[in-house]
Amino acid sequence: KGRHSEFGTEKTTSVEVDSVRIGLTEFVDVTGLSPGEYVLSVKLQADGKQFAQREARFLLKWSLESLLKNDYEYAVDQLKYITSKDDKKMLMAAADSDRVMTFEAWWKGKDPTPTTPENELREEYYRRIRYSDQYFSTVGREGWLTDRGMIYIRWGEPDQIDRYPFELGKKPYQIWYYYTQRRAFYFVDD
Repeated sequence: KGRHSEFGTEKTTSVEVDSVRIGLTEFVDVTGLSPGEYVLSVKLQADGKQFAQREARFLLKWSLESLLKNDYEYAVDQLKYITSKDDKKMLMAAADSDRVMTFEAWWKGKDPTPTTPENELREEYYRRIRYSDQYFSTVGREGWLTDRGMIYIRWGEPDQIDRYPFELGKKPYQIWYYYTQRRAFYFVDD
């Protein structure tokens, strides 16, 4: 039996035990949860008496499904590097009940190989966002919103990075080279 509370979900599973050891596997549905830190608590009880209790903290990172359900506008904002203003308007105009379907249809239109179940472009795009968040975030600013994050998401891994962290009289800077695109980007740490 299950009960939902404002702090989370409680679920009780009854098991009849004929031996000293049993194995029980339960899958916890986390699709409705926002990314963040949670505590999983497991209690072993019989006849109102508690025999054991264990708690484990876990971090729920990111899933597109939870993002769409919990913060659709943010999910659409993350498309800013590959979407047009008209596409953004169309995505934001979707009715609440149609948002996931509209979002999926938009990505299906961008799929380089629509006959396969994977959408390689979408997988790579979100991999770049996660990488940017992990390596380019600063205090109060997510990595995908920084200049380096934007360039990484748009252009991918640079062919070469020159780092200049300590030059007398200069602020630290980096130069990212993209040889095949004949581009170089300069990032100065102001």
